[in-house]
Amino acid sequence: MAIPNTYHSQLKGYFNLESNVNIGILTNGNEYRFYADLEDKNQLDKDPFLQFCLKEVIDNNQILDLLSKFSHNNHDYETIRELAKKRNEEKKVFSYLEKQFSRPPEDFVKAISFKIFRSRKSYYLDLVRGVLSKIDVKFHNTPSNETEDVYDPNSVRTDQTNEPEIIKKSNELFYIKSRNSDAKGIWDGSSFTIMKDSIISKDATPSYTEKAKRDRIIQEKTTNRQNRVILTSNINFSTPSGAAGFCLGRASNGWKEWKNKDRKTLDEIFRK
Repeated sequence: MAIPNTYHSQLKGYFNLESNVNIGILTNGNEYRFYADLEDKNQLDKDPFLQFCLKEVIDNNQILDLLSKFSHNNHDYETIRELAKKRNEEKKVFSYLEKQFSRPPEDFVKAISFKIFRSRKSYYLDLVRGVLSKIDVKFHNTPSNETEDVYDPNSVRTDQTNEPEIIKKSNELFYIKSRNSDAKGIWDGSSFTIMKDSIISKDATPSYTEKAKRDRIIQEKTTNRQNRVILTSNINFSTPSGAAGFCLGRASNGWKEWKNKDRKTLDEIFRK
């Protein structure tokens, strides 16, 4: 299960009382959250500068390199603090850029139009908006709190459990809807289940590195109806991002992509 948000308040109480403590860590044995005091000295930050599950970290050299800084032989708090600060600052940049592409403001559209066409006429502005709406720009190489999870067939299992029983266990459905996908799933804190009858994208982007593995699963676990790819059974992924990437056919941050009926993301519900 995911770490309850109430535990952050408890950790913050301990952290703020100990002036000689530099790092706070929350874990349930699988998920790990690393906190510092980057915003206010001796005040635990609201958001972790590093967050991952054990299943996600094995092949992620970026996180493994950062974790090595916590070892007894390499431990250097100032180095860790600088890395944490850089990660948080980069996240802000990536977040800003992602918003610019997903909901482009008028001045951004005009700047592109003028740069390319030397014109801000409505024809070119509409053209730029149209192109931006077709681009799946999700700056997922960001060193965010979640590692970029790609599809791993060894971490995926089909599950014939009845949907009502899964919903009863987790209490909430989450959805991904795009031009080519209409999927729903459940996050139970340790795995994400994409539900049977979900529609997934037929194609994958050229940059999606797990295309061959994804194609194999599509061949084995889907059917084609009216040119739509539909799951024939529930499929479990170790992370929301792995599930989102499978549905959309591109590297994806599942904590942002999966939303409930009220349009709240997994990140808003489980991490805030």
